[in-house]
Amino acid sequence: SGMDYGGGYGMFTRLMRDKGFDFYWHDDYCENLFANGFEADLKKKYDIITAFEVFEHLPNPQDIFKILIGNSKCFVFSTCLQDISKPEEFLKWWYRAEYSGQHISFFSKKALEMIAKSYNRNYYYIESQSIHIFSEFKMDQQQLLDIVDHKPGFAERVANKFSPNKIIPKKSLLTSDHDELLKKYLNKK
Repeated sequence: SGMDYGGGYGMFTRLMRDKGFDFYWHDDYCENLFANGFEADLKKKYDIITAFEVFEHLPNPQDIFKILIGNSKCFVFSTCLQDISKPEEFLKWWYRAEYSGQHISFFSKKALEMIAKSYNRNYYYIESQSIHIFSEFKMDQQQLLDIVDHKPGFAERVANKFSPNKIIPKKSLLTSDHDELLKKYLNKK
């Protein structure tokens, strides 16, 4: 099972469900258009939780780390890093997005290593993609690079890597999701 936190309109959740994975959506600030009916429960445990380009927007990211890391075996997220020991570089950094005011929390690799350690998780960083992984289990660097090699089947490789059992190709949930939502709609009439 999986949850996409800060999932926007639900596109990633929909794509994962279309690949046959039991994924759910959560976003406090956006309407769920593509994965409607598959909203996540923040108190539930998931095999994997994703959060792409979310943490730089949060005023108190530690509060969300606690929820997401605590409720997942593997937490995968993206954000750009900066060495904050060099303030002159930080002030010139494009990712600050100073004039939009949208990026308000920033991280260094050392800070993320400390956060992972505080939750007793292994920390992995895929620099080329700005992807960070806090995992209950260990992986080697080649395994990580194989996941993000941009070849078809990305979703399957991620799910297989973070699942206790190898996942065989699954049937899309699109038809069953449609049937379930249609049944809910027709029962409201």
